[in-house]
Order: sequence, then C-alpha cells, then structure tokens
Amino acid sequence: MPQKEGREFKQWKSSYGIISEDMIYAFRENIKVSAIWLLKIKFYVSATEYFERTYEEGVAFILPTYDNVPGYKLSWRNDDTNIEYSIGTRFSDILHTPSSFTLIKKELPLSDCYDSSTRTYLVYGPNQLRELNTIASSRVDVRLMNDIDVSDQNWTPITNAYCSLDGRGYSITFKNLSVTSNFGFFGTLNTTGSVSKVNFKALIKAVASASSEIYVGVIAAINYGSISDCTVSSYVGSAHSYTSMSSNNVDILVDAQSAKVGGAVGLNEKYVESVNVSSSIASSGTIGGIVGVNKSNIAYCRFSGTIYYDHYGKASSIGGIAGVHYANNYISDCENRGTINFKRISSNGSNPYIGQIVGCVYYNYSGSYLLDSNTWSSAKLNVDSSIPSSSRTYVKNSEYAYAAKA
Repeated sequence: MPQKEGREFKQWKSSYGIISEDMIYAFRENIKVSAIWLLKIKFYVSATEYFERTYEEGVAFILPTYDNVPGYKLSWRNDDTNIEYSIGTRFSDILHTPSSFTLIKKELPLSDCYDSSTRTYLVYGPNQLRELNTIASSRVDVRLMNDIDVSDQNWTPITNAYCSLDGRGYSITFKNLSVTSNFGFFGTLNTTGSVSKVNFKALIKAVASASSEIYVGVIAAINYGSISDCTVSSYVGSAHSYTSMSSNNVDILVDAQSAKVGGAVGLNEKYVESVNVSSSIASSGTIGGIVGVNKSNIAYCRFSGTIYYDHYGKASSIGGIAGVHYANNYISDCENRGTINFKRISSNGSNPYIGQIVGCVYYNYSGSYLLDSNTWSSAKLNVDSSIPSSSRTYVKNSEYAYAAKA
C-alpha cells in the first residue's frame, strides 16, 4: 500500500490495464506498475460551510456548478494560488491542484440586472441599490429582489427621482449620522416617482443651525410623487444611544429648530397612503408621526411610535400624523396609537402647538372640515410636570381635540 501526502491510494495500473496483486503470478516477465491516486478537494461556500469531492489524479475534472444566485457572478478561487476560475471550468493543472476552492460571489452592475421582458431593473444587493442614483432621474421601473442592508456606510439620498420602486415586501436598512441638509432614502421623489411595499428601517442624526429649514423623512425628504403600502420601523443595531436632547434612545434625531421632520416624509406635496410608522423621533423642530409638513393628502396611515419634542423656545408644531397641515387638503382614515412627549428646555420664545393628529392648520381654516370621521387617536400625550400652565395653551390631550391650533 503506497503512501503519498495529500493523496489516497486507489489501485495499481500497468500497460496491461488495471491490475491487482493476485494477478502478478500470471505474468512471465517483469512489469512496471504505477499507482492511481485520488484527490479529495474541499469546496468552501462560506467560512464554515463546504462540501468535498473526490477526483482521480491525472484526469481533468470540471469545477462543480452551484445554485444560481441572480444578480451575482459566481466563480471558484483556487485557495493555493488565489486564481479565480469560472464555475464549470475544466481544471487539468494537476501539478498545482489545490486542496480547496472557495466560492466567490460578486455583485453584478445594475445595468446587468435589467429584465427586458418586463422593462424593469432588478435590485439584488447593496451596490445595485446605491446605483439607483444613476438611473432614478429617468421614468424607469425598479424592483427589490431581497432584503438589503446598506448601513455599513452613510446613505446618500437618491436625488431627483422619477423612478418607480416596487419593494415587493422586502426591507431596506440604512443610516446616516452626519446629516446637515434635506435627507431621506429619497431626497426628492418627483411627480412620476413612486414607492410601494417597502419596509424601511433607518437610523438618522441631523444637526443644523437654528435658522436652517431642512426636511427630514425616512422615505423621502420631499415628496411630489406617490408613496403607498410602506412601513417605517425601528433600526436594529448598536448605534441607538447618540441622542443629546432626549434621555431616550431614538431612531431619528434632528437637532435643528427650523427643521420639518416626518416619520415617513418631511414635506408632502402629493400623496401618502397606507404607511405605518412605528419608529421613534426626537427634534426641536416641527414633527409629524407620518409627515412633517402636509400640503396635499394623507390616507390610511398609522403612527404607533414615540415622539420626543424638546422645546428650545421657538414655536413648532407637533402632530401624531402631521406637524403642519395646509387647509383644503385631507387627512382621512388615519390613526395615532403612539406617544407624544413634550419637554421644555428653554423658557423663552413662543409656545408650540401639539395635537394628537395635527399640530397646526395653515390658511383659511373655517372649522367645518379637517379630518374625516374615520381618523382618530388613542395616543398618549405626556407633558412634563415642570412646564407652566401658560405654556400648555395649545397642547391638546383630549381625544376630540385632534388639531391643537387651526
């Protein structure tokens, strides 16, 4: 039984073919025999998962195929030489046969993920999601194919977006802890742009001067398009405890007195429908559980998160659905099941308007119409006991007083 490092003996062969030990007595002359060796090669699919294949030394073998992963290019890396080979390559360099191969998964460019039959860009991975900025200004359809996490680096908003994003129920997780201007997954969602069926999870920290009017919303800073059937929920990760104004950990912190902050949208100029927000928000500016400033229509939305308003002395508007609502637009079939906490830091300046549904209504409100009968609140409104009664004029805690000021 011969021995050879890294090999397993199979049998003997000669010019007569395969032979065994008991066949030697049949020969009348000396014969030359050589060993047939087997190679055992491990194929790593990840750091801990692998399968093993056995090949005969001296016989070329084909690198095994692997389950197709759409949106990615797969190859095998020779762990001894670091050379990559395509799946299915015929491997015959026996002198350099490695002990193992590792599967390499490389994300394809977004341009290679276009489905011509449906005229849709299919997004499988984080790099492809970041590439949306290269096509979003066109009226194209985009479809998520996986849950995607891009929180390994600060997210840059997709600007000037006219595209249509269909999330198909998948989630997008992102963060940016150094925001100084308008911010959201989309910076501006334009007139033909739309977002549907995406579950967003975001961690945002924005700091700007007191006079800087910035719009912040998880889905879009400014919406001129259509947003529907989406959720915004708490970011799952370790970077929660960065807040300076509130002793509570929050998902969205905007330290800017002139900021307009919404759990979903900073400024809504068109349509927000069937959006559920359960994340936590803290700011010294205007806050809406769904929309910061609403100049159009909101329907079938629910807020079940927590708002922390830290009053620095500048008048702001806080509402469970919208911070500011412009009259002659509608809020219908919405509900606030969340909590609004009011804490005063400065005794100077105007008092804020805080309501369970809307903080303040702008322009020519007659009192005859604001919310439909299906919009309601079971929210908790907590006012710090140290705040004097004169500061509570426009803080409404009854279920009937949905709008603090109109």
